[in-house]
Amino acid sequence: MIHRILRTLSSCCVWLCTIAFFAATNTASAQSERRCKEVTYHQLDFLLGHWEVRDKQGNKLGENKIEKTLDGCALSESWSGANNHTGRSYTMYDGRRKVWHQTWVDNSGFLMVMEGGLYNSQILLRSQLQYDLQNREQHRVTWRANTLGKVQQLQRSWEISKDSGNTWQLATLLFYSKVESKVLSEQP
Repeated sequence: MIHRILRTLSSCCVWLCTIAFFAATNTASAQSERRCKEVTYHQLDFLLGHWEVRDKQGNKLGENKIEKTLDGCALSESWSGANNHTGRSYTMYDGRRKVWHQTWVDNSGFLMVMEGGLYNSQILLRSQLQYDLQNREQHRVTWRANTLGKVQQLQRSWEISKDSGNTWQLATLLFYSKVESKVLSEQP
């Protein structure tokens, strides 16, 4: 008799845990869908598209494709440049900490983790290089949208500080021009 009661209680416990798991999963999924639809998650939509990237002398350096992914909760970047240099990044808004986060990796083994936000209509992300154990070398990347008639352009500056952010030197200035007018997005 006790064994039957224990088996019944055990079955009920498993059943309740299963129901609780699915209820929590559905609630988290619904919250995620709502959260990623908020205005904040669209602050960087001006980056979306297929871009041709040039230096200030007008030399083509490569192409960059930036798309919405993960049900609109992140941006996926795909870089293809000279000498078979390729790189990928994911960028997302961390609503809990109220910051934009980007993780970049490339085929040379370079890793950069940056965080920041939208300030005065430009994105500013900062990073300390992972291989700098004394945390003195910092990187600061800024994107600005320039709208000239119907042609949208981006300007991206990359600055480096070797003294913990006291002084900054421009490492590179890049100009992005749309290759095609359609916005790329994840297909359902």
